[in-house]
Amino acid sequence: MDTITGTLADIRFSRNGFLIGLLEGGESVLGNMSEPVIGQEYRLAGDWVNDPKWGRQFKFDRYAAEAPQDAEGVYRYLVRVAKWVGPIVGRRIIKAFGDDALAILKENPQRATDEIKGLTLDRAQEISKNLLANQDREAAAVELESMIGGLHLPKHTITTLIETHHSDAPARVRQAPYSTLMDVRGVGFTMADRVAVSPAVGYARDGEE
Repeated sequence: MDTITGTLADIRFSRNGFLIGLLEGGESVLGNMSEPVIGQEYRLAGDWVNDPKWGRQFKFDRYAAEAPQDAEGVYRYLVRVAKWVGPIVGRRIIKAFGDDALAILKENPQRATDEIKGLTLDRAQEISKNLLANQDREAAAVELESMIGGLHLPKHTITTLIETHHSDAPARVRQAPYSTLMDVRGVGFTMADRVAVSPAVGYARDGEE
């Protein structure tokens, strides 16, 4: 299995949790990703394949969102992802906080309001909430990939679980795999049982309510 890191530059196809995208370096990538974000840097684990029509592509089985590593990366990420942050406010944030901008926006919206012209406390608090929620959902999606990604469930399963249970989705699967998974379209008892008895879940059948 290979690992590559790159910034998602274009989404060619995204439906039911399945992505075909293009990285900034020109690499074509495909695999299950719940909420792909253009401009976000990802670490992808998988294998290179040669498609007769599309050529060389990286088919990933697991992924993780990488935090931007420098001020310019943070600026691009904020402008693309954070509501209320356009180019002007984004540059003000970077000028004030540099590489620490994400941490300050998440943890101290009052400071962001005090130091950034044009950013009200309500908006700063909403930005903080959204950034933290994105972070939690991304972590939950990655955890679900490691739990059930290779068990041949429908491609939309992880997306549906995240949309329904948010960051609690992995815990819900561990605690009540049958009822949680069978609420997902296309997942029946046999598939849910496959997850329940897997090493990653290790559920005791007599514990299901």
